[in-house]
Amino acid sequence: MPKVIFKKCRFKKSSREEASLVKACVDYLTLQGHIAWRNNSGAIFLRDKGKCRVVRLGQPGSPDVVACLKGGYFLAIECKSKKGKLSHSQKDFLDKISSKGGIALVIRSIDELIQYLSYYQKKLKEEGR
Repeated sequence: MPKVIFKKCRFKKSSREEASLVKACVDYLTLQGHIAWRNNSGAIFLRDKGKCRVVRLGQPGSPDVVACLKGGYFLAIECKSKKGKLSHSQKDFLDKISSKGGIALVIRSIDELIQYLSYYQKKLKEEGR
C-alpha cells in the first residue's frame, strides 16, 4: 500500500479568513436545504516501493465550494479575503461554468452569498422551478 509522505513544500495556503468563509458557505447552503461541499484541490505526495509520485486533486482553478441548489442550478463559489485576487485559472474556470449556464460567484463575505442566493431564488420562482 502506498505510504503518504509529508515533505516541506512551498505553496500558498489560504488565509484563515478564506477558510472560515468556505466553512460558513458550506454550512449556510446545507442549512438552506442545498447540497454543498468543500472542493479540495492541490496535490499529495505518495511513496510506493521506493518511488515518489505526485497525485493531483481537483482541476486547476476549481472553486472552493461546489453546490447543487434546489431547483437544479449548479453553483461554484470562490471565496476570497478582502484583498484576495482570483488567479487566471480560477477566473477561466468560473467563466466556463457561467458559459454552461451554471452560477459562478466570487464572494468576500457570507452576506454576499445570502444576497446572491436571494436573487437566484427569485429567478427560480419566476422560471417555475
